[in-house]
Amino acid sequence: MARLPVVGVAPGAHRFTDDEQDYRDFMIANGWCRVLPIVELTLGAFARALSEIEPLRDNPLDALAAKLKERLPQLFSTG
Repeated sequence: MARLPVVGVAPGAHRFTDDEQDYRDFMIANGWCRVLPIVELTLGAFARALSEIEPLRDNPLDALAAKLKERLPQLFSTG
C-alpha cells in the first residue's frame, strides 16, 4: 500500500454503487482523499484539495498483522 494522497476527479454525471459511495465517504471523512468535479478542476482547486489530505501513516495490513499476533500468537509460532 503506497499511502499516498489521493485526489479523484469525477464527471458531473456518474453513479457509484452504495458500497462504493460508502467507501469513498469513509475515505473522505477520514481525510485520506478528496474528489473534485472535473468542471471545477483548476490548479488552485487541486492544490487546496491536496492540502486537505492526511495520508495514512501506517500500512493497515501491518496494523492488522500486529493485532492478530497479539491476540492469536499461536498463528505466528515457528516450531
